[in-house]
Amino acid sequence: MLTFIKWGVIMKRKINKVVVRTFLVIFVLLVVLFLIILYFKRNFVNFDDIVSNIELSIGSKVPSVGEFFNGKNVKGTLTLYYDDWIVESDILNDVGSYSAVILIDDKIYNSTITVKDDEEPLLKLRNLTIKEGDKYNPASFVLACKDNSSRKCIFRFSDTNMQNYTSKGTYDIKIVATDEAFNETEKMTTLTIVDKNSTSSTKDLVLDNGIDTKIEENTKEEYKYGVKLTKKESVFYEIDIDGTKRRVRSKVLSYIDRSLYKANIDDLLSDSIKQVDINKDIISYLFDIINEYRKEHNVGFLNLSEQLNNASTVRALEIGWSGKFSHTRPNGKNFYSIASDLGYNISILGENIAKDYDNCNDVLEYWNSSLGSNKNIINPSYKNIGIGVTKVDNMYYWVLLFS
Repeated sequence: MLTFIKWGVIMKRKINKVVVRTFLVIFVLLVVLFLIILYFKRNFVNFDDIVSNIELSIGSKVPSVGEFFNGKNVKGTLTLYYDDWIVESDILNDVGSYSAVILIDDKIYNSTITVKDDEEPLLKLRNLTIKEGDKYNPASFVLACKDNSSRKCIFRFSDTNMQNYTSKGTYDIKIVATDEAFNETEKMTTLTIVDKNSTSSTKDLVLDNGIDTKIEENTKEEYKYGVKLTKKESVFYEIDIDGTKRRVRSKVLSYIDRSLYKANIDDLLSDSIKQVDINKDIISYLFDIINEYRKEHNVGFLNLSEQLNNASTVRALEIGWSGKFSHTRPNGKNFYSIASDLGYNISILGENIAKDYDNCNDVLEYWNSSLGSNKNIINPSYKNIGIGVTKVDNMYYWVLLFS
């Protein structure tokens, strides 16, 4: 009887231990599941998550892709348009609405950035002395007007009667400067009118606008593969009090009309061979870090194929000039058809594409953050690789082909 009781106690203890261990295992699994759900909830991009409009002040930096998705840690490419012109600057220099096109894993999301200017322009005035009969206007009193939008200021008298003084005397003048966002600043100065026969010098600098004045706009058009590339350069200069002009900066906007894209395979191959030679150092470096990455994952090295280099560069040219960022080619064929179109007897089984990354490390990080692209890079079945890179309108386009 005593032995039976002892056996029962031992069994009870064992059962209790099993229960506790089971509970702990279930608890740990629930915690892990909760963390996984939390991670995907934070990082999974859903169309409904997109921010319809981001408001920023002029001079702000272009936001990251994640800022359009409530700060989620997402990878993708952002292209901004202002009045149908591609924005190349990292700074938002113009007031108004920007169209944002975001590409994430072959899916396109659209949003807008509204740039506001709440800052008054900086206005510097001078006292003006004229002779009876001389004409003047609001700008006659302005030494400089600088606005953070880099646009011209508009000047007016605070009282229209101030433009009608003709008799000798000294008058109080209030000038109002308005920027393109209708922010205003006011300053007082004086107008002195002297006898028209006076020998006093009234010569002084008169400016019709202030610092950072747009002096010219140059538009240049180029055509390639039926694509029209237009570049518009606006040049700004600074005016010193002595009238000296200094070029201080310029802004270039570009627009690509791809509607008439048409390229034949011979022209693309000829261009590809040149691009491979131009970018040979970039190709070599990216090839090395891809093999290093494969080594870290215990996968054999790839061989760099000249034919695949040409084929992948043709694909980069197709994507860049046609604007069709897809594994389907502009002619409607799948990407692997490029080999037969070039007359190459090779089997292309995998393709990675990317754009808007200007260095090898960033583009490799982008590919490795994508499940499908990363799978291609560390696939042990692949033995050869081709690397294509080209630059179209200051944007890099990248293609990897694996066989």
